Amino acid sequence: MTDTRLIAHRGASGWAPEHTETAIRLAARLGADAVEPDLVASRDGVLVVRHDVELGETTDIADRPELADRRTTRAVDGHEVTGWFAQDLDWAEIATLRARERLPLLRPLSATRDGRDPVLRLEDLLRIADEEGLDVVAELKHAAHHEAIGLPLDALLAEALAGAARAGTAWSGSGRLVLESFEESALHRCRERGIDARLVYLMGREGAAADLPAGGPSLRRAARGCGARGARRPRRRDLGRQDGALRPRRGQPRHRRPRRARLSCGPGNDRLDPAARERLPRVRAAARRAPGGVGRLDDGVAHARGPRPRGRLLRPPGPLAPHRLIAEARAAAARRVGGRA
Repeated sequence: MTDTRLIAHRGASGWAPEHTETAIRLAARLGADAVEPDLVASRDGVLVVRHDVELGETTDIADRPELADRRTTRAVDGHEVTGWFAQDLDWAEIATLRARERLPLLRPLSATRDGRDPVLRLEDLLRIADEEGLDVVAELKHAAHHEAIGLPLDALLAEALAGAARAGTAWSGSGRLVLESFEESALHRCRERGIDARLVYLMGREGAAADLPAGGPSLRRAARGCGARGARRPRRRDLGRQDGALRPRRGQPRHRRPRRARLSCGPGNDRLDPAARERLPRVRAAARRAPGGVGRLDDGVAHARGPRPRGRLLRPPGPLAPHRLIAEARAAAARRVGGRA
């Protein structure tokens, strides 16, 4: 049986601004096994841990009058973007910025930490991950764009990993490094440079990868090595042939999502312990008195086809009570954080 591994997407997102030291260390305390950062490049070839090449969304650069003249509009993977770009600043300038929450309305708790943490380099993240015992699942962002402006991410990554090895931590070949990209060519270049890491080719539902020619095959067809006439959205039957996770091929087993635990109100329900079975008649009677009669027992809770019956409803013990498991997990996480604070 494969062990389940918890990957913290850009750190403890929602608790602290993404890609900050606080978010990474908090993710480790909350039980994460790995952290997943995004990598972009500065003008002087430093890999910066940021969500995108545009910095205005995740830093306080808009409040820096000395950098106001760097605001511009650039084409990134075929889309025009206006803002401040990492490729227009040296690392010394980026290091003066402070991180901000990317989604402040959705994550108000995280937004209270705006301005507290600096921006990290890949070297900083590798050091923090090593101290916390975390693996790293790094995504190379806009690799074709960086290649076109003379900042190849694969070369910069190989250089950063070599520096980490000289400092005493060899990530390449350690089994603790995973590289991701929506552009297959970037992953092949990393392998050609001798970076020993697990490679993951990311795919979207529609469109084409930035390293494929305009009007070329869709991303899903590229993954299967198939050609296509023009960039179109694959039809559903095409998705079934190309991705077994969406629709298995003929003869392959179907993997369905597990349904919610549903207990019938009839006799012979042996999934309840004796004490719970003794309470079933009272639950049935209360449900029958409600308008509409008994509808179902979802997760062991009786629901009527109308107003809920009065009185105490039945919740079975064990795995059929997810609310209990969630409460216990939250309590355990709170104890771990409190014990290490």
